Amino acid sequence: MRALHTLDMDWTDIRSAYKVAKHENLAAAADELGVHRATLIRRIDSVETALGVRLFIRHKHGYTPTDAGEEFAHIVDEAEVDLSSLAARMLGQNKQLSGLIHVASAEICAPIALPLIAQFQSENPKVQVRFTPTHLRPRLELGEAHISLKVGAKVDRPDYNHEALSPIRFGLFASRTYADRFGIPSSLADAHEHRFVAIETSPTMTRVGIHSWMEDRVPESSIAVRSESPWALDNAMLMGMGIGFYPLHLARDRQDLIPVWEPWDDISIPAWAITHRDASKNAKIARLLSIIRTGMRDGQVMGDGQKQPGQQASNSKTLQTSDES
Repeated sequence: MRALHTLDMDWTDIRSAYKVAKHENLAAAADELGVHRATLIRRIDSVETALGVRLFIRHKHGYTPTDAGEEFAHIVDEAEVDLSSLAARMLGQNKQLSGLIHVASAEICAPIALPLIAQFQSENPKVQVRFTPTHLRPRLELGEAHISLKVGAKVDRPDYNHEALSPIRFGLFASRTYADRFGIPSSLADAHEHRFVAIETSPTMTRVGIHSWMEDRVPESSIAVRSESPWALDNAMLMGMGIGFYPLHLARDRQDLIPVWEPWDDISIPAWAITHRDASKNAKIARLLSIIRTGMRDGQVMGDGQKQPGQQASNSKTLQTSDES
């Protein structure tokens, strides 16, 4: 697909094709844009001709984006958010941003997100941020949060925008306190002789891949601690109460952790920044989202590209999840 900036295309045509990709339905996109379907079809044809690729598979149930169509939609989505942020900043360049932003975040995202929020507040000291660590899914359409940082699968809501962040990678670790007391298992066959900490699932917290990994390989009798809270499990593991999963972006700075059963297949969970589709109209939200998007897509921040002591390189494998957690 040719680069968008090298082509002479009307932004209205580009945005029209983007809306069809987002809705995967011609009628829904036409209703949102307030144009006739025939106009929308002409605009899509114009964009496909300019790009030299087919963006959609057309069928009786709608318009399904091709691989090129998905890439196109992702690029335009970023451009639209950035342009909205730019417009808001230009209109209000003589006014400092102020007010409240509510960020609801999975606990595991907090150590990455908080420095980025600090960066945002250094630029906008009059903005107050309410940061809520939670595994619950806020109802953005009701204003329960402005930005939701979650891990797991995408939420199936057409009125939600999902910004794909770098997956969060994990390894299995024991603290030196644990190792001094119990030793380190040499293989999975020794799991029954050791103690582990494991995430507790509940009706409000959906299983993700690391839950299945532990349940499939470690006998229940070897689980010493269960909790719904990643913070509680991390501290239990660091105190020597058991072996557990720990994010690689945090483990690299700790000298008191010992990798277990290396090399691992790279274990990762998808991460998302989620907003309601109207959020980009707010200058504060658009600016904070832009900083989060940049910072949390940096692979070095999320654990990519870094080896733990003794770890060998392997092909990254993102764990499939049944839902968001």
